[in-house]
Amino acid sequence: MKRHHIISSIFAFFMVQYCGGAPCVEMKYEEQALLEKKAEGGDATAAAELAERYSRGEGCTTDYEKVYMWAKKAAETGDARGQRLLGSCYMLGVGGVEKDAKKAAELYRRAAEGGNVEAMESLAFCYSKGEGVPKDESLAVLWTKRAAEGGAAAAQYRLGIMYAQGHTDVPKDTIAARHWLKKAAAQGHEGAVTALVTVIFSEGGAEAQKELEDAAAKGDRQAKALLGALYLRGLQTGKATEGDVSFEIKKDIEKGVKFTREAAEEGDVYAMGNMGELYWVGLVVGRDPSEAVKWWKRAAAAGGKVNQTTLAIALMQSSQENEREEGLRWLEKSAATGNTEAQCMLGSFYLNGRNVKKDTQYGLSLIITAAKAENKGAQKMLVLLYYYGYDGMSPNYDEAREWAEIAVSDGDRDIQKLLGLMMVRAEGGPRDIKRGVELIKKSADQGEVEAQLLFGSFVYVGCGVEKNEDLGRAYLKKAADAGNEKAKELYEEVTKGDKGE
Repeated sequence: MKRHHIISSIFAFFMVQYCGGAPCVEMKYEEQALLEKKAEGGDATAAAELAERYSRGEGCTTDYEKVYMWAKKAAETGDARGQRLLGSCYMLGVGGVEKDAKKAAELYRRAAEGGNVEAMESLAFCYSKGEGVPKDESLAVLWTKRAAEGGAAAAQYRLGIMYAQGHTDVPKDTIAARHWLKKAAAQGHEGAVTALVTVIFSEGGAEAQKELEDAAAKGDRQAKALLGALYLRGLQTGKATEGDVSFEIKKDIEKGVKFTREAAEEGDVYAMGNMGELYWVGLVVGRDPSEAVKWWKRAAAAGGKVNQTTLAIALMQSSQENEREEGLRWLEKSAATGNTEAQCMLGSFYLNGRNVKKDTQYGLSLIITAAKAENKGAQKMLVLLYYYGYDGMSPNYDEAREWAEIAVSDGDRDIQKLLGLMMVRAEGGPRDIKRGVELIKKSADQGEVEAQLLFGSFVYVGCGVEKNEDLGRAYLKKAADAGNEKAKELYEEVTKGDKGE
């Protein structure tokens, strides 16, 4: 198979084939010209605003060289937002600069000390992972608290989880956990809603249900939203509330939709998002993508954390060019917030120049970011990109093997076969025929036809595994029966003796 065909097949899963190719609408000329005039005149706020817009693709095409240029101008005057955006350029290695985590962390620190909430979140992440700074859980907690107090939903969620479970410098405190999870849930944070329900029901199922029912009856829209979700999904806890009987809320779709719709119409952003999901999936109220988009947009307008990736895909299906362009902007936003699915999809767009200006370096950096966040699809993409090379990138067997060693834990048969071959051939590392053949067998046992051919050949001659001609013939026959021409030839060859030839 030709290299570009292999890579194209990788991207097929991530690309939205029906998306148009027009660039997104540029900022209105007058507005852009005014901002640029102010920024060039030394207005740091205008420069930071331009950098932010080019970063998020808001009213313009995402352009990281312009992000870097305007962020640098703003940062040089001490503007906290500019420092944070410049730090992100260095953390990702985009905008014409090399990745420099140490420099990025320092810029995040300056911005965080200047009051920028997003920078506080980024700095907390740096300390928790040891990115650009020595790993320090106490400082990670400190900056998470400050970001949460500043209104960042993701930080509020993380802080709530810390209090719920107990963490370094954060004693277990159910009341505090509820407080922060409620704040995050009020902004539509999906994980916070689930965690809040878990915390509430950990204190006793029947009592918790009554608490929510009473609050909903008094008009508490967040209680309605939580009850709606519970009835739509059902709940079963492992905490015994009466003898040895676990507590359970049985699914009740009618009640679930009722509570969800009421909460959504009263302005609960989480419920709005759920209404969008109901219309998108169509399991309850009939599939209606346009109605789904309407609810998601309402949630976003109210400040909610909607499923931006799903909204982007929904908009990209539109026959209207302006909606497809809007979908691309939502995808950019989703990737910027750390959604790994969006990063994978957007990374493939940049690698292929689809809907955006082609930027192989940035596209690869997005996929690497997603892979480091343990997105299995991104890890697989990296293995194949590095192994086969792509668009001027020469094959890099060292990187391919390193990522394959990580990705193989997911049990993907393609990765098992490829890593097995690399070990047999000593590509990207020392030769290890025994383990290589073991991996190829695992792939073959999952139905990978080429792996069946390879393992059949290895076991027939005793390469890396005890020789077993009968077993070898059996695997070759599987591959031959699946239509592999080479397997047909080999199977015919090794069965000649059986036929008396």
